[in-house]
Amino acid sequence: MLKRSDRTLNPTWNPADPPPGYLAPGPFWHHIGCRIVEAGDGEAKLSLEADSYHMNTLGMLHGGVHATLLDNAMGLAARSIFKHSVVTTHLNIVFVNNVSHGTVYAFGKIVHRTKRTATVEGRVTDENGMLIAMATGSFLQKNVSEGKEEGI
Repeated sequence: MLKRSDRTLNPTWNPADPPPGYLAPGPFWHHIGCRIVEAGDGEAKLSLEADSYHMNTLGMLHGGVHATLLDNAMGLAARSIFKHSVVTTHLNIVFVNNVSHGTVYAFGKIVHRTKRTATVEGRVTDENGMLIAMATGSFLQKNVSEGKEEGI
């Protein structure tokens, strides 16, 4: 399992061989402040410091933030076992609690895989371990051959 503490933006990050010090890959991850805590061997853990711009009009963490964290954690777990990038083909989320401040964590863990797909379960918790949301998702590995992407 890979562990990193000081992260900076690196859009070319490879879960199998990450450079020291990186923020989760991609501009959207950087924009919301999503950080990789651990990734590898079919599992991933992310963190996010909940801020005012992450909240809905009721002052609770927006459901879209939950969805983003779950998609990222589960996709990263899937990506950690495949040679190429993955895309989400299905995402089902159940919201069970709310949070309005502090650190939230998203976890992803592969529960089944084939040659090109992975079924992953995920959960979001607060800093005390209270379950906030849970999800299942399916991820498809994209094929890359001769510089051209095939599949989705």
